[in-house]
Amino acid sequence: MKHVVTFLVLLFYIAVSAQKAPTILPFSLENNSIYVHCKVNETDSIKFLFDTGADGSVININSKKKVPLQIGGKSQNRGSNGTNTVDYSNHNTIQFGDIQKKEIQFTLIPYESAHFDGVFGTDLMKGKTIEINYHKKEIRFMKKATSLLIWQDMRK
Repeated sequence: MKHVVTFLVLLFYIAVSAQKAPTILPFSLENNSIYVHCKVNETDSIKFLFDTGADGSVININSKKKVPLQIGGKSQNRGSNGTNTVDYSNHNTIQFGDIQKKEIQFTLIPYESAHFDGVFGTDLMKGKTIEINYHKKEIRFMKKATSLLIWQDMRK
């Protein structure tokens, strides 16, 4: 039994130490909201509201001139203002830190009084563990660890 535990601890240590360093994305805090800058379709410094409650990502229609987007069609958007028909753009690329995601769909929504270019939704966070450090004003994107889940399953 002692050898099994030693082996499992060693296996866990190897899996943890082999993980890639996290991607660190600096943010600004404005009126208790987090804002990050990303590159969209090779256009730099697009300001996004970081929203863990949004299941999709959005480009502010008023920022459409900043970001080269091709309209792919129309969709129904449900939000605090009810349900609206809005344009969407697909086949987009977004980069934040060393993470690049392709084939991203953005919904285009008019945020009339907003001072941001888009909403960074949970679709861009998939497959990552997110750590927000308010003191350092940084978000860490880490690959989801499967070794810990395996370790917990093996203990049962």
